Amino acid sequence: APAGCRPAPATIAVRVGELPAPVCLHVGETLTITAPPSAAQPWQPMTVSDEMLLTCTSQHGAQGSLTAVCHALKRGTAAVSTMTAPFSGDPHGPAQFIWTLTIEILPAA
Repeated sequence: APAGCRPAPATIAVRVGELPAPVCLHVGETLTITAPPSAAQPWQPMTVSDEMLLTCTSQHGAQGSLTAVCHALKRGTAAVSTMTAPFSGDPHGPAQFIWTLTIEILPAA
């Protein structure tokens, strides 16, 4: 793997307050990303910086959780992001949380 990333595990969990280190995927590989329950501020669908390189399909779960399955399509670098919804009960309530992971896509293994 290049110096800037580590091989991606099969699943990565979103952790509030964490800035995850970049990971590497090979073309054709899949990565599952799970976000924990967040009932008051549900997680939004995963967004991808370049859908020519990587696609992600998001599925909402119980209590505002999220599972996204991402497929590496072409060599390059893409970022995937999700964020919690604005807090609807109180405009001064909890802030939104944004989580981003950089993925370096390598040639097929």
